[in-house]
Amino acid sequence: MNNIINHNVKPVTIGGDHFITYLVLKTYAKKYGKGLSLIHFDAHYDTWNDSKGKVDHGTMFNHAVQEGIIDPKSRRNVSIRNVMFTCSSAKKLVKHLLFSILYAC
Repeated sequence: MNNIINHNVKPVTIGGDHFITYLVLKTYAKKYGKGLSLIHFDAHYDTWNDSKGKVDHGTMFNHAVQEGIIDPKSRRNVSIRNVMFTCSSAKKLVKHLLFSILYAC
């Protein structure tokens, strides 16, 4: 990723395991600065809070927001259908996190 970015190419990253997303975002932030915008296509928010600071498939966006890597006001989620929340309770959570969502339900 560093090789691509160091050649002044602005890549769009699609796919991959959720775990690499955090590292990709950190690499982008190192080159372009913090407060990145994000369009996230997924069925889940991936914003779990882990009190031990562990970054994994469900916590990476929480860490990225907490570290200022992602600007939550410029994050967009597309196709959310989280089984842990009803649509109405999910909307309350999203309002608190300042994310914008296009719902699948």
